[in-house]
This record gives sequence, structure tokens and C-alpha cells, in this order.
Amino acid sequence: VIEYFFWTMTKLGQRFAVAWGNTSTWFAWADHVLTMSDHASSEPLKDVEEFVQMWQGQRLVFRTHGAAFHELEPWKLSQVSVIPRLTAVGHSSFNFECLLKNETLIATTRGTCVYLDKTLTKSTPLPSTVRNAIVDRLEKPNLIYDTLLNNARASLQEVSLKQNKDSIHIRDTDAAWNTRVRCSECDALGHVNNAKWALLVADALRMSPITSSVIGAKTPELLHLDYLKPAFPGDIIHASVALSLPSSGPLTAARVDLARSTTKNSAKKNDSSIANDEEEPEICVSAIVLMPTSYDI
Repeated sequence: VIEYFFWTMTKLGQRFAVAWGNTSTWFAWADHVLTMSDHASSEPLKDVEEFVQMWQGQRLVFRTHGAAFHELEPWKLSQVSVIPRLTAVGHSSFNFECLLKNETLIATTRGTCVYLDKTLTKSTPLPSTVRNAIVDRLEKPNLIYDTLLNNARASLQEVSLKQNKDSIHIRDTDAAWNTRVRCSECDALGHVNNAKWALLVADALRMSPITSSVIGAKTPELLHLDYLKPAFPGDIIHASVALSLPSSGPLTAARVDLARSTTKNSAKKNDSSIANDEEEPEICVSAIVLMPTSYDI
């Protein structure tokens, strides 16, 4: 259980102090970090009335979100301060990052928020008052996240989910991993919560035969999520996994695509019988994970 204790530090900027119980897995830590980052991302603009209306009207959506992890044993920490910052602004979107600190930098999150039109189907230009407020508050981003992401992408550049012989498409076989979206994984908007996708990525990595023997239980250097489509209760999630080649170095990059499909009368089907009326899967989240290579699990 996470408990949030919020307050404003006038001299050091807006901060959140966060305390939680023991979290001994990296994916629980990732879930917590992304949740904290999600909550903190709107704080730099909370005094801009039009932005508050946009946020409360649920017209700002995450297109990307992720974290670079600097502390590999975070469950030993009793308290964390979260410092949100605005780092870039575009025509209809803006970037933010959060620095998670105790005595030292623990993690850096990065995300992109996009402003949607009233139909919530396509992006629309940011209001000038909001854009100007963002421009006035821009800060230089922490380059650690970009460096890790670029390294991971470079190592995966020649790895295609369709061409890599070692990659697998996990779908409806005895050895495969798939799951059905549970209501407890969804937020007030009715779709899978952004942070909960980190848990599904971890499931895919641990269940995939091409990654379970290479990627261990250590905290990753990086987890980056691209949100493409939402998933809803009852949807079936299938995983496709690819590894950087070779995977014998100190770090291994993995790409995980999580795709959703629906079935007619899906509530009446169980997880072992999801095939007959299934629609073609569409990718909801594409993730990049950069983790220490391990062969001892």
C-alpha cells in the first residue's frame, strides 16, 4: 500500500514526499514510480486555470511515459521527494520529467502529454495561455534518460518482431503467456491505468522463454512505454517479445509489444478458452526495457 504525503517547498520548487511499505520487486517499484510521476506531472501548471480545466476535463492523455532507475534497491528507502519539471512544448503536446530524490537521485521519469479535441479522438493545439505558461517554465532535461533510451533503441534497431528468429508471438498455446484485463487494473476512465502496464510488461518478460533465462529480477536501468491504444476490462492481452543481439553483455535490451483483442461474450469465457470469436490483436503499448543481464534465476 502506498501512502502519499504532499506539500509545497517554496525555495526548492514543488515537491512530493512519498512513503510506502516494502516493495521487493522491480515491477512494483516501477508501478510506484510511474504513479508518483503521473500525479506530479500537472503540478508545475496547477496555478494556470485553463490548464486545470483541461486536466480535470480529461483531455490531456499520456503518449509516452517511462523511468530511468538509478537506485537499484529502492525498497530500502523510507521516503522519496518527487520534483516535477517541464522540459519541452510542441504544437499540441508538452514533455515533463520528474526527479525522484532522497539524499541522491533515485530515478528520473519522462513523459509526453497530448491535448485532445472535444471528441477525444485527435490532438488539437494547446491554448496560447497554456503554451505560454509552459514556455516560461521550461527547464533543461536530465540527459541520463535520453542516453539510456537511445542506447536501447540502437541495440534493438536490427531486431524486428517479424524477422528475428528468436522472437516469439505469445498467443493461445500451452507455453504462451496471455491474460485478460481485470477491473482492478483499470482507473476511473475505464481503461488499464498507465502505470499498470509496467506490471504487464514484467509478466511478459518473465513468462517469455527467450527472456526469462536472460533477464533476471534486478531493477532495470530503463523502462520506456509508448501508449498507442487503450485496453478495457475483459480484453485479452497477448505479448510479443524481442531481445537485442547479442544478449551476453552486462545490459540486455528487450522490446515488448502488448496487444489487445476482444471476444464476443468475453465475460463468459475463461483465460484458457479465448480463441473462437477473437478479433485481430492491435498493439496497445510498445515498451523498451534495458536490464542487467542475468543467468542465475
